Amino acid sequence: METGKTGKYLKYAIGEIILVMIGILLALQVNNWNINKINSVKEIEYLTGLKNDLEKQITEIVAVKNFSDNILNQAETVLAEYNSKASIQDIDSLNTKLSQLIYTRHFPDIRTTFNELNSTGQINLILNKKLRSQIITFYQNASKYSISISGNIKDVFYTNVFPVLSTSIVIRANNFGYQVTKFDENEFEQKMHNQLQHDNYKSPTTFEIINAVSTRIIIENSTRNYIENSLKEAQALLIDIETELKK
Repeated sequence: METGKTGKYLKYAIGEIILVMIGILLALQVNNWNINKINSVKEIEYLTGLKNDLEKQITEIVAVKNFSDNILNQAETVLAEYNSKASIQDIDSLNTKLSQLIYTRHFPDIRTTFNELNSTGQINLILNKKLRSQIITFYQNASKYSISISGNIKDVFYTNVFPVLSTSIVIRANNFGYQVTKFDENEFEQKMHNQLQHDNYKSPTTFEIINAVSTRIIIENSTRNYIENSLKEAQALLIDIETELKK
């Protein structure tokens, strides 16, 4: 190498190295920008999915709440009329009222998007930590509500209420919103009552029926508390998600 050119070559080599490093850093920055952009798009998609799920869930929760209110109204009416009349058989449309009390509704737990976020480990794509925590808490609470309501239905309703009520009534299709066309249900019900007398059928006692109705009120009040809590939480979460989507 010629004298005095060593320094120039070193400067040139260092310059090349710096240029390469700058190129790598720029490439990494562009790559990170692309990843962040992709993640931002995914975040919006997931938040939109959660929003849609919540809207459906709120609709279902309101339907269950209305159902629960109707059950409580029917059950309390039975007790009020029993309290004011000579016997339980004097209650107006007793068969219809008791028939409605054998219906149940489970907690509506719509969580398609959340399950995907959870199973793929992409919950952290939601950058707003407070919102992310709120989402997780909401679905944890929803699971608790669902388990509690299902437990009441399985362990209390089907054990203590359903057996009594279902053997105290004549099942009629129109009591459940259906119509029959091939026979008269009023005549059918009367024939069933006559048949029960002929068979010496021992239906549940008044005491058992009233206790079953009272137990149904307790169960339904518990269900309504869970439903109302979930409705408030769902509505609050929906507002926060919609606010985040507008940013």
